[in-house]
Amino acid sequence: MVLLTIIARIADGLPLAATVQEDEQ
Repeated sequence: MVLLTIIARIADGLPLAATVQEDEQ
């Protein structure tokens, strides 16, 4: 299922994005 892959990528990306934003501030 492509949907599962997309969901997994989004789930992996959220913590990464949060960490990057925290580092920038």
